[in-house]
Amino acid sequence: MPQAQASIVIDGDPDQIFAITNDIARWPELFKEYRGAKVLSFQRFSRFARIEFELTNEEGETWQSWRILDFEKREAIAQRGTPKYPFHYMHLTWTYEPTSEGTRMTWIQDFEMDKNAPVTNEQVMVRMTNHMEKNQEHFKHVLENLPAIRQSKTEPQAAATTTIEPAQPICTMINTLTVKPEKQQELMEYLKQMTADVVVNAPGFISANFHLSKDGTRIINYAQWRSVADLQAMLAQNQEHVKHCQEMSEAIDVKADLEVTYCAYPQE
Repeated sequence: MPQAQASIVIDGDPDQIFAITNDIARWPELFKEYRGAKVLSFQRFSRFARIEFELTNEEGETWQSWRILDFEKREAIAQRGTPKYPFHYMHLTWTYEPTSEGTRMTWIQDFEMDKNAPVTNEQVMVRMTNHMEKNQEHFKHVLENLPAIRQSKTEPQAAATTTIEPAQPICTMINTLTVKPEKQQELMEYLKQMTADVVVNAPGFISANFHLSKDGTRIINYAQWRSVADLQAMLAQNQEHVKHCQEMSEAIDVKADLEVTYCAYPQE
């Protein structure tokens, strides 16, 4: 079976590179040829996660695939689903190896063209290898210019805190819980305990900040996660806590598709 392979070294932390490059929603930013990327389902099982998603290229062609992430090994395997054509088979493996210069990201694609495809395996091998190398160069350019990647290279590792700045490669979540005034403090205490027991140790968690409305009817949580996938994994693994919060609330409004675009501070 034909196999195309390409590698590149990206100046950045392996865990950050792994998280960002496997955040499907960001692929239109990382790949030049995708104009749409939609996560259809996400399931987390301890160190593993399975994602089903849909991609749309610049020509408007759409297909579905699945992807399995190994957060401990920093490895992703994927397979193209439907429609497979013009491929008979397409399997991908991405690995992330720490090096003295950052992270060596390697892509391996095992494939076979459909018997009715207008091109041969040999022709596609050349095109695919060149295409992978160009995409990896684009990944490198985008990633090494992200503020969080640059910051992690120049500043010593410190305790995680809430930092708000434009174009951060993170997931920002604002969760508004509407409650009866007599339930506000009770739910707040539950959220504090849940955060201490479960959330702070979850992979990808950065920070959480809770705000109480003075009229007693709302609790607002401004939280930051390394990726939407990490947030979804924590929620999937703690359904009993999610259900209890729903039972204590009148309504819950979660926004996790947010991006900081502008910050203003007093001039010195």
